[in-house]
Amino acid sequence: MISSQNEMRIVLIGKTGNGKSSTGNSLLHSRSAFHATQSGQSITRDCEPGRYQYSGNYGQQKLLTVVDTPGFFDTNPTMSNEAVEKKIASQIFEMTTPGVHAFLIIIRVGRFTPEEKNTIDFIQHIFGPDAIKYCVVVITGEDQLEEGQNLDEFVNTSPALRDLVQACGNRRFGINNKLNGQALERKTNQLIEIIDRMIINNNRSCYTNAQYEHIERKRQDEQRRKEEDERRQKKANEDAVVARTREEERKKVEETMRKVREEEQQKAEQRERELRRELDSARQCQRRNNYDDGNNINSLIRALQSSGLGGGMSPMNGSMGMPFSPMSSGMGMPFSPMSSGMEMPFQTMGSGGSRMEMPFPTMRSTRSRMDMPFQTMGSGGSRIESAHGGRFTGEFMTTRGAANSRPIYEGRRGGQYYMTPGGHKSYLRK
Repeated sequence: MISSQNEMRIVLIGKTGNGKSSTGNSLLHSRSAFHATQSGQSITRDCEPGRYQYSGNYGQQKLLTVVDTPGFFDTNPTMSNEAVEKKIASQIFEMTTPGVHAFLIIIRVGRFTPEEKNTIDFIQHIFGPDAIKYCVVVITGEDQLEEGQNLDEFVNTSPALRDLVQACGNRRFGINNKLNGQALERKTNQLIEIIDRMIINNNRSCYTNAQYEHIERKRQDEQRRKEEDERRQKKANEDAVVARTREEERKKVEETMRKVREEEQQKAEQRERELRRELDSARQCQRRNNYDDGNNINSLIRALQSSGLGGGMSPMNGSMGMPFSPMSSGMGMPFSPMSSGMEMPFQTMGSGGSRMEMPFPTMRSTRSRMDMPFQTMGSGGSRIESAHGGRFTGEFMTTRGAANSRPIYEGRRGGQYYMTPGGHKSYLRK
């Protein structure tokens, strides 16, 4: 029985078509251990082990185990790198118990492809960063080197290939798998010696399934963290979209409300201007026609106050729209500006106080002094009378001609009339 110290367990890794299976056959001194062919698609669909027993330098029997693997960067879409990773990781450890002594990275003479530049990343992704100390770069097709060119010169032609070899501790070996007999045996023995020295440098340790499981757990944890980060980022993006949408809606509502407020303000200001124009027009009409339409003016002032626009204005008192000042008798003394062409009335006070007469000078007028009423105050309130004995109704003529805007009186025996410019009563038809 061969002890575990006399075993060598090797795993072949490389791009499809680089000669993994042919190199495995050469190590096993066989032409049929693995099916080898020049193809862009991997012939090896699963990991396959092959074994060969040989005599060591000191005559001891040794067992060589070689595991061929599916090629990565395969042209077959069903053999993605992810599928190859899973097959290698799930199958090789049962074939290499208790662990792998060497990973042989198979490169072919010719153009070093962009995919192969990521070989180390590919291996470290599967087995972790420590796996690199178990790697040897094997370059197949040595017979295709240019005339006079050695292996090191070929390696130096490609910075990426040179970096790969340096990452593997400058462990590199060239082989021509078309050789036969002793020539091929010498080459394979040289490769075995390189692997032996690496095993000794690694204190005869090997890459174990436990190491892989540890790396796999770390990778799964990292994958979970990545997925969780992606979920959080996705949620954050969705929340940001919702927040942005809400903010846009809020701004739209605020803009709509602002426009409504501006429109309302403009309408209010327009209404104020209209009311003020009406008020000014009423006052001008009052001054022009020498009468006081207090009710109309007061209603305009109240409209301004109710709209919040007529601050500082107060309605006018008295039936004639004139403000009164209080007297000791409790009666109000009327004050009103004198108008040109008007004779101002006097006030008679009844039982509520002493009789007082306030003579006013008569001013020039084209209108008879009989036109305008005066006010008589009595115990029952006040009434407006004219010098010709009629009671002022509070209304004015609205017609064309000289009668327009003349006060309308009610006679003592009934009937309504107005005074003509000649001082005569002109009764209104019912």
